[in-house]
Amino acid sequence: MAILIIVYIGLWIATFAEIFRYYKVKANAFSEKEVREAAREQVGKLKAMDPVITCDYCGYKIDTRKDSTCPNCGGAYDNDPEWKSRYDVKKSFIDDATQKVIEKREKKAERESKKILESIGTKIKFFAVIHILFMFLIVGVGIYVSVPKYQKDMELNDSEYVFYEPADYRINGDGVIYDEDGLKIRISNIYHIPGRSLESDGIESGRAKIGLVIENNSGENVRIKVSCRAINGISSSYGYFTLLSNFKKNRTVNVYGEIYRLPGMEISEMVIDEIEIYSLDNELMKEIPDPVIITTTAEVARPEYDLSDYHLIYTNDDVDIYSCLSKEQYKEGYRFFVENRSDRAYETDIDSMTIDGKQVRAYGVYRSYIPAGYALISGETYSYDDVYDIETIGGKDVKVNISFSCPEDPTFDFSTGYIELN
Repeated sequence: MAILIIVYIGLWIATFAEIFRYYKVKANAFSEKEVREAAREQVGKLKAMDPVITCDYCGYKIDTRKDSTCPNCGGAYDNDPEWKSRYDVKKSFIDDATQKVIEKREKKAERESKKILESIGTKIKFFAVIHILFMFLIVGVGIYVSVPKYQKDMELNDSEYVFYEPADYRINGDGVIYDEDGLKIRISNIYHIPGRSLESDGIESGRAKIGLVIENNSGENVRIKVSCRAINGISSSYGYFTLLSNFKKNRTVNVYGEIYRLPGMEISEMVIDEIEIYSLDNELMKEIPDPVIITTTAEVARPEYDLSDYHLIYTNDDVDIYSCLSKEQYKEGYRFFVENRSDRAYETDIDSMTIDGKQVRAYGVYRSYIPAGYALISGETYSYDDVYDIETIGGKDVKVNISFSCPEDPTFDFSTGYIELN
């Protein structure tokens, strides 16, 4: 594509140069310089034909090719009538010479013009070919973009640096999380990196891959979304893994969801909170009414979280909310720990913040899912407004409104109202 564009531009430049040269040739068929040169050439011919004259002073023969004065008496011959009559280039001679030059140059210009026109014609043909190629490319790219790309089988270990192995515990039950109208989604296995652990948010964390088998015998090509935002009693505002791909009808595909910050080293429980089936036009066709809970034979207690830097900012019968201000690099902003003590799941948002009485937009916590008995460890809440400065925000009057919605029963929805963070 890039080569075609370069050739196309180059042809344009070359063609314009040829057209400019064509008009230049047509406009300069002959020149004064060429006429003078032709006249001098004719004079030279006359000299060559009869170069000898007779000296007016002594009658000596003078060869004008060799001598500028008479070699016998030294007399000049520039005013000699014989010399003047013989070598005076009259107007008729100039006109004749000019006409010959004009004819000669016109013939030359005609030849040159013909060559240039042939060159321009060849370049126009190339333009036509490249234009057709461009059209084919544009149509091809359009088809490529418009044709849906379908998910293929993934490899478990698709990197030479990280190697996953099957977990030494198993999933309870058949692992099926969706089975309706010929479309079946099953968690086949869980995989870990042996011996790999790290500390994230004050919790020992591991990495894992969740194997999923998608059997699409529905007779339709579909787009499937599967997400998990809660594992081992801990919810993450970032989520743990999300699958969103197109799946071709009458095919079975093996895919993997990768978890980078697994709370704990194994999975005892995970909550699949979203399974949505879309048409390829993004029309929602089906979704699960309730989250699907997958348990395993692993025995993992909910990791303890260090709240020594946090302070309680809100409590009611359902939730306790703790907050702290983090200035850690890449984690700058207000962080929240929300304990869901109710027997209902909630989704929580923080979208409204005031700083010294000024309303600003808050970012960082959006539709974070907290199952019953789980705790949310949020990411950083911040604002892009100029009044928000991480170095001085701790000394300002900062308030946020935190809303909670209950997917099971909206009558349990509530919000905290503005609560102070500092």
